Amino acid sequence: MAAAATSRLYYSVYVINKSGSISYERWVSPLPAPETTANDHIRMASTLHTVYNMAAQVAPEGTSGIREVRTSAVTIFTLPTPTGITFVVTAPPDTRVKVADAAVLFRRLYRSYADIILKDPFANPDQPIRSADFTAAVVDIMSGR
Repeated sequence: MAAAATSRLYYSVYVINKSGSISYERWVSPLPAPETTANDHIRMASTLHTVYNMAAQVAPEGTSGIREVRTSAVTIFTLPTPTGITFVVTAPPDTRVKVADAAVLFRRLYRSYADIILKDPFANPDQPIRSADFTAAVVDIMSGR
């Protein structure tokens, strides 16, 4: 995909820690960000975390859980990781992005997370991510570079 086109496909990126709190949030769309509060982001993350965990308990053995949620307002793609971190990418409700497309994006985001955050001896996965290097990587990935 072209660099300019990629960022138009997505709204934002979240990293949710294993307890359901937001570790990282970044608006990546060239569109103006909606007026939301920190509580709106917290509510979305904790709700998604709770629904994902409930779905995982009732899902058939060997399934991958919730990967996509489509509503009239937004499309949400998720990637739960073996480390308990969940990556979330939001997109417009009418997006043509498929789960397989989002999976490619998630692999790049997770690789950057592992290379930058997990290799930092001072980083705590349960604390907010305040890394300029990680933010630069997210911006590069989401802009198609």
